[in-house]
Amino acid sequence: QQAQVTAWSGRHAEAVPLYAAYLDDRPDDREAWREYARLLTWREDAAGAASAYARLQSLTAAPAVQAEARTKQALLQRDWRAAVRAAAT
Repeated sequence: QQAQVTAWSGRHAEAVPLYAAYLDDRPDDREAWREYARLLTWREDAAGAASAYARLQSLTAAPAVQAEARTKQALLQRDWRAAVRAAAT
């Protein structure tokens, strides 16, 4: 996947539109949403990352991924209490 290789090469700004285009074509790719959320976090796009984590959360039933997505979404929104609650579940 070109977006992943670009991001892992440290070319984060270039990777953002590549991930967006990829996810437009494959909106149910959970791992791509997770990587995209992490990329947006590194880019300090808190709102975008929180939105990507929300999408990831809606796509998975895996408890560990659900907890990760809820916790990181809450942290990005600076909702510390929600983050603690999410991490505990």
